[in-house]
Amino acid sequence: PAADFAGEIEGLVAELRSTIDPDPHALQTLIRSCVVDNCGGTISASPRNTGTSGSRSIACSAGHSWEMHEWLTLRQLMERQRKGVPA
Repeated sequence: PAADFAGEIEGLVAELRSTIDPDPHALQTLIRSCVVDNCGGTISASPRNTGTSGSRSIACSAGHSWEMHEWLTLRQLMERQRKGVPA
């Protein structure tokens, strides 16, 4: 019983850790056209470390990038683009 309980707790801890700090290699990469007007680049929505205090960004192949605090706006722009609505 104690070993079962310990195993159960260990499983819960692993699940919680993966929820709050997912393995970046496990994330699926989404690729879309850049949302910036007249940009021919593609956005690879696989977050990468920018090197500044562990912050993360999403970038397009032409050099545009969005920091974590801009991701909701980026999502809205990508959704508009998907629906064919001008930004």
